[in-house]
Amino acid sequence: MTKIQDKIYETYSSKKVHKDGKIVSQSDMSIWARHTFERVKYFLPADNSAAILDIATGTGNFLFMLSEKGYSNLTGVDISEEQIDIAKRIVPTAQLHHTDLIDFLLGKENQFDLISGFDIIEHFTREEAYKLLLKVNKALKPNGRIILQTPNAYSPWMGSVCYGDLTHEWFYTPNSLDDLLIQCGFSQYIAIEAAPVKIGIKGHIRTLAWNISKSFYKFMNASEIGGSGKDQIFSRVFIAAAVKKI
Repeated sequence: MTKIQDKIYETYSSKKVHKDGKIVSQSDMSIWARHTFERVKYFLPADNSAAILDIATGTGNFLFMLSEKGYSNLTGVDISEEQIDIAKRIVPTAQLHHTDLIDFLLGKENQFDLISGFDIIEHFTREEAYKLLLKVNKALKPNGRIILQTPNAYSPWMGSVCYGDLTHEWFYTPNSLDDLLIQCGFSQYIAIEAAPVKIGIKGHIRTLAWNISKSFYKFMNASEIGGSGKDQIFSRVFIAAAVKKI
């Protein structure tokens, strides 16, 4: 970790995530949970007692979503004490740890059915991410799954997310993240866009507008390279899932 990353993470929540000094409201958290669940529900374990670890858990958004859906065996880890303190209030039933996640993963082999990492992989260099994902692979049970969300280097708006945070180190397209996960012992890779969700009238309208926009970007892409290309996900961030190879 660089000195500037270490300094920023000390007050990451109050100065970046919640610049007004307020914790996100229960209503906002519930809306985020509903939309995120619709995107990742097919990747979640069928058993509500499955052991789930959320790395770089932040203020507990993803764990809150899982708790709302009945999952009970939840663990989170984050290097920011400030964010862990907030997460403890939001998800009091989860086991939450303020520590370096690499240190946390040491010695934890075959313990988790699912490990999630939302907006974390981009905070590491390629070499660091490789080492991290090897440890994640070891911590998963056989056929355990990883879910990641990360900025999309293929998106037309990639700069607004990729370079909007001083602690970001490296960025992936859906295709390059697949390459990395293969090298770290994963298979059955799936990448999906973090697009609008059809919830309510606004959600349906946004979905329609998004589909029209995608058609335009696909056309522009094909006009330049003469085909569709490997990556066809254009949202600012994307979600990827893969399974530990036995």
